[in-house]
Amino acid sequence: MAWAVEIGTWGIIAANALFLAVRFFARSQGLKVRWWSRSYAPEREYLRRLVSSPDAALAQRARRYLRLEILAWVLGISSIVLCLCGVATR
Repeated sequence: MAWAVEIGTWGIIAANALFLAVRFFARSQGLKVRWWSRSYAPEREYLRRLVSSPDAALAQRARRYLRLEILAWVLGISSIVLCLCGVATR
């Protein structure tokens, strides 16, 4: 099951890259981002406010980044489980 550890590790790295993309987008739209914070609540709330923006293109991009955050959570949690299963069978 060494493959599970490897795939899980790469999945965790990809999930973190997606989380960083969400933070970069929020920062580019004017939010003061706390880079060392483990909470994504401020970014999520800010993106939810942007979804109701009168600018249609900005609202669509905000929805896309909210979906990316959901994808990052799913990918991150499943990768952690896969990695732990691979470690447990060694």
